Amino acid sequence: MTTTYAALLRGINVGGSKKVPMPELRDVLAGLGHTGIATHLQSGNAVFRSDDEDADALAAALEHALRERFGFAVDCLVRDAAYLAAVADACPFPAAELEGKQLHVTYVDRPLDPERFADLDAEAFLPEEFRLG
Repeated sequence: MTTTYAALLRGINVGGSKKVPMPELRDVLAGLGHTGIATHLQSGNAVFRSDDEDADALAAALEHALRERFGFAVDCLVRDAAYLAAVADACPFPAAELEGKQLHVTYVDRPLDPERFADLDAEAFLPEEFRLG
């Protein structure tokens, strides 16, 4: 069964370092056998389809292919469309208070320690708010 995935690449095309042109990212993904490939601006975010059901294996293969192509390490997180929809559905902020341009989501590859998160001084970031979810 073909699954739609998003690949989120960390730290590319920022401040002139770790340049990964989006046409080349699409080529790398196609070279890995993926289809339906699209990229978003110069963000390093891409959508693709694959028959592989192991998102972590897809991320590892993409990281390896990028290192081979560009000569530097790029951390990649790959998640399927159902996961991303669940994240959106679980948004901890009331929808009536949201403006899409003001909402940012950070994805990590392992669970965060809630105790460490609780130690952050939220007032130091006002008027910004953040929540662990």
